[in-house]
Amino acid sequence: MAAEKKPKSGRRVDLRVARAARAEAQQDPVTITVTDDLDLTLPPELPAAYILELEAGHLGGALRGLLGDQADAFFASASMADLEELVKAINEVYAVTAGEAEASQDS
Repeated sequence: MAAEKKPKSGRRVDLRVARAARAEAQQDPVTITVTDDLDLTLPPELPAAYILELEAGHLGGALRGLLGDQADAFFASASMADLEELVKAINEVYAVTAGEAEASQDS
Protein backbone atom coordinates (compact mmCIF):
# COMPACT_ATOMS: atom_id res chain seq x y z
CA MET A 1 0.00 0.00 0.00
CA ALA A 2 1.49 3.31 -1.09
CA ALA A 3 1.90 6.05 1.50
CA GLU A 4 -0.51 8.97 1.10
CA LYS A 5 1.30 12.06 -0.08
CA LYS A 6 0.90 14.83 2.48
CA PRO A 7 0.71 18.44 1.34
CA LYS A 8 3.70 20.57 2.13
CA SER A 9 3.27 22.65 5.22
CA GLY A 10 2.98 26.39 4.98
CA ARG A 11 0.72 28.81 3.23
CA ARG A 12 -1.02 27.82 0.01
CA VAL A 13 -2.63 30.10 -2.58
CA ASP A 14 -5.08 28.56 -5.03
CA LEU A 15 -5.49 30.69 -8.16
CA ARG A 16 -8.43 28.56 -9.26
CA VAL A 17 -10.60 30.17 -6.59
CA ALA A 18 -9.71 33.69 -7.72
CA ARG A 19 -10.22 32.75 -11.38
CA ALA A 20 -13.65 31.31 -10.65
CA ALA A 21 -14.67 34.48 -8.78
CA ARG A 22 -13.47 36.68 -11.65
CA ALA A 23 -15.30 34.51 -14.20
CA GLU A 24 -18.56 34.96 -12.28
CA ALA A 25 -18.10 38.74 -12.12
CA GLN A 26 -17.09 39.24 -15.74
CA GLN A 27 -19.09 41.47 -17.96
CA ASP A 28 -20.02 40.95 -21.59
CA PRO A 29 -17.19 40.80 -24.12
CA VAL A 30 -16.01 44.09 -25.59
CA THR A 31 -16.15 44.51 -29.36
CA ILE A 32 -14.13 47.19 -31.13
CA THR A 33 -15.35 48.10 -34.61
CA VAL A 34 -12.43 48.92 -36.88
CA THR A 35 -14.17 49.00 -40.28
CA ASP A 36 -17.57 47.97 -41.64
CA ASP A 37 -16.07 44.53 -42.21
CA LEU A 38 -13.86 44.16 -39.13
CA ASP A 39 -14.85 43.87 -35.49
CA LEU A 40 -12.30 42.87 -32.86
CA THR A 41 -13.47 40.98 -29.79
CA LEU A 42 -11.32 41.40 -26.71
CA PRO A 43 -10.91 38.60 -24.18
CA PRO A 44 -12.57 39.09 -20.78
CA GLU A 45 -9.21 39.46 -19.01
CA LEU A 46 -6.07 41.17 -20.22
CA PRO A 47 -3.49 38.44 -20.89
CA ALA A 48 -0.28 38.92 -18.91
CA ALA A 49 1.60 38.39 -22.17
CA TYR A 50 0.20 41.70 -23.44
CA ILE A 51 1.98 43.71 -20.73
CA LEU A 52 5.13 41.58 -20.91
CA GLU A 53 5.39 42.09 -24.67
CA LEU A 54 4.81 45.83 -24.28
CA GLU A 55 7.53 46.05 -21.64
CA ALA A 56 9.87 44.30 -24.04
CA GLY A 57 9.00 46.89 -26.69
CA HIS A 58 7.04 44.46 -28.88
CA LEU A 59 3.72 46.16 -29.62
CA GLY A 60 2.99 43.77 -32.49
CA GLY A 61 3.58 40.76 -30.25
CA ALA A 62 1.43 42.30 -27.53
CA LEU A 63 -1.46 42.82 -29.94
CA ARG A 64 -1.06 39.32 -31.38
CA GLY A 65 -1.22 37.89 -27.86
CA LEU A 66 -4.36 39.89 -27.14
CA LEU A 67 -6.17 39.58 -30.46
CA GLY A 68 -5.03 36.15 -31.60
CA ASP A 69 -6.14 35.36 -35.15
CA GLN A 70 -7.82 38.77 -35.42
CA ALA A 71 -4.45 40.57 -35.33
CA ASP A 72 -3.55 39.86 -38.96
CA ALA A 73 -6.84 41.30 -40.23
CA PHE A 74 -6.30 44.40 -38.10
CA PHE A 75 -2.70 44.90 -39.24
CA ALA A 76 -3.72 44.49 -42.90
CA SER A 77 -6.26 47.30 -42.72
CA ALA A 78 -4.98 49.63 -39.99
CA SER A 79 -3.19 52.94 -40.21
CA MET A 80 -0.83 54.26 -37.56
CA ALA A 81 -3.67 56.41 -36.21
CA ASP A 82 -5.88 53.28 -35.98
CA LEU A 83 -3.13 51.54 -34.04
CA GLU A 84 -2.88 54.42 -31.57
CA GLU A 85 -6.67 54.47 -31.11
CA LEU A 86 -6.74 50.70 -30.58
CA VAL A 87 -4.09 50.89 -27.86
CA LYS A 88 -6.03 53.71 -26.16
CA ALA A 89 -9.23 51.64 -26.31
CA ILE A 90 -7.46 48.57 -24.88
CA ASN A 91 -6.05 50.63 -22.02
CA GLU A 92 -9.52 52.02 -21.26
CA VAL A 93 -11.25 48.63 -21.43
CA TYR A 94 -8.76 47.00 -19.09
CA ALA A 95 -8.14 50.12 -16.97
CA VAL A 96 -4.41 50.06 -17.68
CA THR A 97 -2.38 53.25 -17.70
CA ALA A 98 1.04 53.83 -19.18
CA GLY A 99 2.28 54.53 -15.65
CA GLU A 100 1.13 51.12 -14.44
CA ALA A 101 2.91 49.37 -17.28
CA GLU A 102 6.09 51.35 -16.55
CA ALA A 103 5.82 50.68 -12.81
CA SER A 104 5.52 46.94 -13.36
CA GLN A 105 8.63 47.12 -15.55
CA ASP A 106 10.60 48.81 -12.76
CA SER A 107 9.63 46.16 -10.20
